[in-house]
Amino acid sequence: DLGFSASERSENLRRSVEVAKIANDAGFIVIAAFVAPDEQSRQKAAELVGTKRFLTIHLSAPVEVCRARDVKGQYAKADAGELGNFPGVSAPYEAPSEADLVLPTDTLSVSRCVDAIIELLETKGVLG
Repeated sequence: DLGFSASERSENLRRSVEVAKIANDAGFIVIAAFVAPDEQSRQKAAELVGTKRFLTIHLSAPVEVCRARDVKGQYAKADAGELGNFPGVSAPYEAPSEADLVLPTDTLSVSRCVDAIIELLETKGVLG
């Protein structure tokens, strides 16, 4: 029921983070993908979960690769003006300045990305 306006993106993020927090509070390790195109959004998410329990993993890829992977056709809709405020097209996108891990998904395999995430979780004491 939400679109891509700044307030709708913020509400979508809040809802998603609240669900992740509930699972984390229940003792689960939660890995979630959020549309958080600016530092302020990511900071709000970290504060909701708790900064000591929140890691930022940036899945980095050139916009051309993102477009090629877009099975929903959202980039084409944004280009045609059908989707306003689309991060990276008609709205700004800020890459995280202080990510705990950056994974260039255009050059790393899924397997290598998973290995790097597991290694980070072990280093941070999440996995033992």
